[in-house]
Amino acid sequence: MSHNTQSTSPGSRGTFESTIRDMWATRPVRFPRSQSPRTWFFGVCEGIAVRYQISPVLVRLLFVLLAFTGGIGVWVYGAAILLFRRYSVPKTPLEVLLRSERDPRYDEDRSIAIGTLIVGAVFLLFGGLFSGGVTLAGLIVSVGVTGVIWWLLYERTPVAPAGLMAGDRDSSPVQETPTAPSAPTVNLTDIYTAEGFEESDVQRQQPPSWDPLGTAPFAWDLPDPGIPEDEEPQTFTAAPKKKRRGLKVLLVGVILAIVLAISGAFGALFSNWGGVSSYDGGDYNGTMVGDSRPVEDLDGSRSVNYTMSSQSMDFEETAVTGDSTIDLTTTMSSVVLQFPERTDGDSYVLDLNCDSLTMSDVDCRTMDGAVVEGNSSNDSDTRHTLTVNVTATMSDVTFEQAA
Repeated sequence: MSHNTQSTSPGSRGTFESTIRDMWATRPVRFPRSQSPRTWFFGVCEGIAVRYQISPVLVRLLFVLLAFTGGIGVWVYGAAILLFRRYSVPKTPLEVLLRSERDPRYDEDRSIAIGTLIVGAVFLLFGGLFSGGVTLAGLIVSVGVTGVIWWLLYERTPVAPAGLMAGDRDSSPVQETPTAPSAPTVNLTDIYTAEGFEESDVQRQQPPSWDPLGTAPFAWDLPDPGIPEDEEPQTFTAAPKKKRRGLKVLLVGVILAIVLAISGAFGALFSNWGGVSSYDGGDYNGTMVGDSRPVEDLDGSRSVNYTMSSQSMDFEETAVTGDSTIDLTTTMSSVVLQFPERTDGDSYVLDLNCDSLTMSDVDCRTMDGAVVEGNSSNDSDTRHTLTVNVTATMSDVTFEQAA
């Protein structure tokens, strides 16, 4: 996925209200792993990078820095997951959830919305509002900082790249005007259209009869007002729909309240969750970013927990002197486990278990059963088993073996 910026001069943008409205209408889309194999964590950073023509590395770095500034980055990232559409999908995950969208094509969006809200509620309780970590002033500052950064990015690139937005991917030619700034061009050849939305893309290529000039492509999916579907327009069926939507919102609120109550009960039992940062050869529990940490010698069980981390676990100098187990728990993290081909100690074989995954990208099959050969001169070499149990939530866990 690459992009090439053309003219992005702001031009005239009208009033403050119209600017805010345009910022919202041209907000980024997401490129999840199912549509772009090189993206991370639901494709939020890549979507921002493509929309505003900047490097995705800079966007990731900004989120990491904001995560350590009162947790702003975490909450903004969660909001982006809920409010950014998937590429080629016309509705956001939050819209799908609140509007009771029954179309099976939106199942992924519904699951993401529910998962994000639950994780947000748990984080709010365990390390946020009720522990003094989040204050009203902090929330106001978070919203303000996010708004300023968003506005600066919009001022730099007010026009979305051609073909990126759901409403203009097939109708961008009719939107051009002599005074409008030209749209940047992006190469989306390596991005897949969301499953089930290919036909709707073709159907939007031609404007409907009620909009022959193509001036309102955002409403082309609405029924033709000149062809009534039935002869009973006075039945007023809209009221029950509004009631059902209200019931859906109420149901979501009740679910969140239950989750908060359960989280509060567990919070009283596990008050140190995510609050300890120690690594002394035993258990580790905390947050680390951009670090490669050698693993101490293993002979028994060990628990390793990462929260909002980017970390490498290096087994190059690790001696496995007996059958051992590592219970690896990750939450919103990217963790790489690096194993050598040979070790100076005893040989050991990897037994990888990745059965407890929630919205995560973990592949245990490629390395399950891999062998790290020991020192051939060691006559007493006994092949041990190193078991790694992975529990991942919104995380990316990778196993590698150096050649």
